Amino acid sequence: MICRPLPLPKKPAKSGTPFQAEFRIKRKDGREVWLNDTAVVVQGSNTHPVMEGIIVDITERKQLETQLQQSRKMEAVGRLAAASLMTSTTF
Repeated sequence: MICRPLPLPKKPAKSGTPFQAEFRIKRKDGREVWLNDTAVVVQGSNTHPVMEGIIVDITERKQLETQLQQSRKMEAVGRLAAASLMTSTTF
């Protein structure tokens, strides 16, 4: 996925307005990475506000979150299968 710029707000942002977004981009080498962008609008010129902030690579965190979700799904499937076996087995 290629990163596309976010649409500009209809109203100009006020100084001090926080901004936070997580998005995925594809690097030149083809690898996809997740980024967290945290910024704040600061005083620029009268017609052009400026955003200052930091972008952090959160790819590893996203991969771990995906693994945790998969693990929870597998655990739920295992519990359903075990419950099904227990109710279908006659003693």
